[in-house]
Amino acid sequence: MSLEAKEFLQSSAKYKKLLAIDYGKKYIGFASCDPLHISVYSVDTIFNTQEEVQQFISNFCSKETIAGIVLGYPFNDENDSSPFQENILKFKAFLETFITLPIFFQDESFSTVEAGYILRIQGKKKKSRSEKGKKDAIAACVILQRFLRENEQ
Repeated sequence: MSLEAKEFLQSSAKYKKLLAIDYGKKYIGFASCDPLHISVYSVDTIFNTQEEVQQFISNFCSKETIAGIVLGYPFNDENDSSPFQENILKFKAFLETFITLPIFFQDESFSTVEAGYILRIQGKKKKSRSEKGKKDAIAACVILQRFLRENEQ
C-alpha cells in the first residue's frame, strides 16, 4: 500500500480514468476504468514496438481523461532484480520520454494466470484464450483492479 498512490487517487485522479499496462516481450495489454474507479475494462492489446506503443498511448490519453498510468511489475521477496524487471524499468523510462503522467508500479504476480482463469470461466475455448495476446488486456484489468483495491479507502 503506497501513501503516494492513495493521495494521488484522492486528489489528482479523482473523477479521472487510469490506464493500466501489462508489459510483455511480444504483446502489451491495456485496461482502463471509469472516472469513479468502480469498473475496470480491457482496452486493447498491441504488438510491443516503440512506435506502436507511443502512438497508442498518446492517442488514448488524448481522447480520454487519464490521470495516471499503472504499470505491472513483478515484485519478488528477494531484493534481487531479474532481467524482466530491468526490461520493465527500461519501458517506464521510454514512457517518460513522451508522457508526463505519473506512473505507479503494481505487483503483477500471476496476473496472466488469473487472466487465463477469467477467460476459462467466461467459457472461452482454449484456442480462443491463446489467440494473439488475449490474456494481456485481461491481465492489465487484474493489475488495475489490484491497484484500486489496495489504494482506495
